[in-house]
Amino acid sequence: MKYALCISDLHFSRWLRNSPEPDYRMVKQPLALADRIISLMQEKQTNYLFILGDLIDAWNEEPAILDVLSLFYQKIITAIPDVYIGFIEGQHDLCIRDRYNPDNSFVHLVASLFPNNVHYLHDKYLEIDGTSLYFSSYHREKPILPKQRVNIFCSHIR
Repeated sequence: MKYALCISDLHFSRWLRNSPEPDYRMVKQPLALADRIISLMQEKQTNYLFILGDLIDAWNEEPAILDVLSLFYQKIITAIPDVYIGFIEGQHDLCIRDRYNPDNSFVHLVASLFPNNVHYLHDKYLEIDGTSLYFSSYHREKPILPKQRVNIFCSHIR
């Protein structure tokens, strides 16, 4: 694996703090960030993007955040159709709507709209061009550690 872009703590939100205009946080900021990500990925000639937690700002975000996440992913996928976007959760991403099914969060619902490109990687191993990676979402106590040796360990630690 020559390059992969790893990002975290984007904290997309409907909240209008310091917003010069009403749709800044919900449309313009996510799309501008997607443009920057696309530019970096094209510059480094990679199609791997790993989002390592806190894609959204708060566990109690409103459903409108689904539109923000969809716009963000769609912009990247349109520019790089074979992009592999892997994500894990941070403590802010735990928008659990069904406490008995933790996979039913906003980030999971949006990922299900792009099944060919967006992949949930918690407690998963991935090998890319001979480089092994292990992904562990945020956990209150400590990250879940890999059971075997890996080259790169990716986690969200508060």
